[in-house]
Amino acid sequence: MPIACACSGLSAAFNDDPPLWRVDAGFDTGRTGLVGPNGCGKSVLLRLLSGDLPPASGTVLWHRPRHRVDQLRAVPDGRVADALGIGALHDCFRRIGAGAGTPADLDRVATLWHLPAEWQRQLAGAGIPLDPDTPTDTLSGGQRSRLALLAAFLHRDHYLLLDEPSNHLDADGRRWLIERLRAHRGGALVASHDRALLRTLDTIAELR
Repeated sequence: MPIACACSGLSAAFNDDPPLWRVDAGFDTGRTGLVGPNGCGKSVLLRLLSGDLPPASGTVLWHRPRHRVDQLRAVPDGRVADALGIGALHDCFRRIGAGAGTPADLDRVATLWHLPAEWQRQLAGAGIPLDPDTPTDTLSGGQRSRLALLAAFLHRDHYLLLDEPSNHLDADGRRWLIERLRAHRGGALVASHDRALLRTLDTIAELR
């Protein structure tokens, strides 16, 4: 498989503590599980790879776009549509449906009329059959987790960096997660202690 990301001499340091490890690795477009004891720095490594944390040393070279979902499943305030990154297009369809669409709106959706039904299908498949206008601050923790993961999977060509993605998911949610990971062609690095999830992945990398 082609390489999605390569890092060399990658390390992190906090305050006056010595640097955490030095990682030399390449990750292909398959699905890799990242394992290691609590506190070894798996979350830190994902943040370094995503560019959300500057390294103390080393380099990261990406060959495709990436998207990270952390353990807190940060979902922005607003609507479900905004959290999925489809807010502007959803509003365009709403204006057209209300008879207030502009010529520019019609041009924008000329080949995209299937999308509203597809969005509803994706939300229902994730176990959150919500209206896209639903405010995110009304969602439960489990719904927020599924929404954050669904937003990641909608980035079909992105390499996903997922930190403990099965946390806060019930049995149905874990089955959905495994199915979506199997279908995602962009590749993924999945930090997890969930053995059932790890068994479904292509490769395991251990951080010490």
